Amino acid sequence: MEKEPEQILAKSSLCKGMIKEEIQEILSQNGCRICHYDKGETIFLQGQKADRMFVLVSGKVVIAKVSASGKKSVLTCIETVGDLFGEIYLFIGKREFEMEAQAVVSTTVLSIDSRIFEKEADNSMAEIRLMKNLLQIFAKKAYLLNKRLRLLSAGSLREKIASFLLEHASEDGMVYLSMTKEELAEYMNVARPSLSREIGNMAEEGWIALQGKNILIRDLESLEDLL
Repeated sequence: MEKEPEQILAKSSLCKGMIKEEIQEILSQNGCRICHYDKGETIFLQGQKADRMFVLVSGKVVIAKVSASGKKSVLTCIETVGDLFGEIYLFIGKREFEMEAQAVVSTTVLSIDSRIFEKEADNSMAEIRLMKNLLQIFAKKAYLLNKRLRLLSAGSLREKIASFLLEHASEDGMVYLSMTKEELAEYMNVARPSLSREIGNMAEEGWIALQGKNILIRDLESLEDLL
């Protein structure tokens, strides 16, 4: 049974702290619809009109930048129910998406029209909470962008891998990879064969251990000494 839009938004950082009636107040302006995408299907293209934002209902979405030469660089993956993507463009005056979004698996999203955010403010509690939540979302994304820039600015491939592992490791030293090797290589802006080879070298040297698609950090000190 398909969930109602307010049930989806209740799990989203966009509507954190809101009660059902406040979410319904936001949705009452129309412009919200559920959209389904098959694996590999495009949600929006780079250069497409940016007049909607999206909330993940199920599945996984990869956000990527395509260069003029056609090279694709993965920026991030959206896979947590309730996570937003495409929302920044609604508030910075950009009329077109500067990246593309594609379904990695069968995916469902809630699409929200930008007009919901363009009406005259009435300072209701729902609107106050909505704006506060948006500020928190933008702040978190700015922080994550800074982390990505630090990774990309690392000198060698091994330094890039070390930076990624240290940023994503759990308390037990395990790095749970949600990205494929191809996506990870694109995220680090390196060639996949080079990435696989260097990860293999680090495993042989005892720095890390490969456990399925995940990576266990074995020599934390050596990784930290690289950075």
